[in-house]
Amino acid sequence: MKKPLEILLVEDHYIMRKLVETYLSKNHVVYSECNGIEAIKWLESENSKPDIIIVDLSMPELDGQGFIEYVKSTEFYNHIPIIIISGNDEITLKGLADDYLTKPFNPIDLDEKIAKLTAKKIVYI
Repeated sequence: MKKPLEILLVEDHYIMRKLVETYLSKNHVVYSECNGIEAIKWLESENSKPDIIIVDLSMPELDGQGFIEYVKSTEFYNHIPIIIISGNDEITLKGLADDYLTKPFNPIDLDEKIAKLTAKKIVYI
């Protein structure tokens, strides 16, 4: 049996966040936050290391790029794979993230990207 992955989902659009959270929660533990500032607070308060981070780029207060820059600047979190989900279909990763999906997307595609990026992290119990 596979140990469920811990996933941090950072998405400001409520319906999209709930759809992705509901879908992923079938097989994983999902923590969701509505913007980059709230996600940083969660990381720091819980002292957690999710197995993967899924983040929207366009968010209020602290956008996805600012959040990703924070994650990549910290030794504690900089190894965590990141998937960007965005409405912009001309995303250039430029080292910002490990992969991306353009909204709207098929949840199966998200599953495949998560599996690919976390293949080395799967632990059997």
